[in-house]
Amino acid sequence: MRLRFSDKMHDVLGFTAEEALRTGWRAAGVDHLMLGLLRHRDNDACRALTESGIDPGDLKRSLDEHLFRPEPLNFGEPEAVHPTRAAAEVIRLSGYEALKHGSGTIRTVHLLLAISLSEGSASSEYLLDRGAGHEILEKKMNEKGMLHEATEHAPVIINEKIVGALGEQLGNLISSSGFPS
Repeated sequence: MRLRFSDKMHDVLGFTAEEALRTGWRAAGVDHLMLGLLRHRDNDACRALTESGIDPGDLKRSLDEHLFRPEPLNFGEPEAVHPTRAAAEVIRLSGYEALKHGSGTIRTVHLLLAISLSEGSASSEYLLDRGAGHEILEKKMNEKGMLHEATEHAPVIINEKIVGALGEQLGNLISSSGFPS
């Protein structure tokens, strides 16, 4: 099956790099992916969080406290930001979430589900502490029809085979999405 990112996912990945710089990091981690989702706001992942009792503003404040470094970085250098291994794994896992739900398009809900499975991230701990782990989010998304293909904008094709060998394919996927590598 041919996997692709939705246009909202492209936006989220771009915001992720900006969030890494804003918080003082040159490497974008799992929690920066969550901040990218939260910054976009107009997506099914944020709606699923709200439907599950999560306050996106409080989650953002919590992540900012966890991530923020006092050393400023030049916002004119987004190409200097690269994903951590954990973030790359979450992006790959979001592809599996899409396939699991019968979608050829990786959307924000798939990224949120993948983030919720990321052990050790402040994002997944925050969600679990508030009773909104993977199973709860997935159930809420199913109830609200958020896992159906037509709920976000038309897909944008990124790569022929994303679920094969991750290495070079993931690098190409990230670089072609506007997420600086």
